[in-house]
Amino acid sequence: NVSIACINAPNVTVLSGEKDHVSEVKRFFDEKDIKTKMLSSSLPFHSPLMKVMANQFQEAAKSILLLSDKYS
Repeated sequence: NVSIACINAPNVTVLSGEKDHVSEVKRFFDEKDIKTKMLSSSLPFHSPLMKVMANQFQEAAKSILLLSDKYS
């Protein structure tokens, strides 16, 4: 229920998932004196949680009429 969202640097890894589960992983690292920080986000980017809405997004995107850019 928790996944690696991205690795920003060798010592900076972002996890994502349901808040309760991410909090549990945070407590685990905190107990081992490994620095952690909860990030706030409006959407679960880079998370398997986004799969729930992926099909809906794809269907909505199909309904958009794309026009060529006359300025390019």
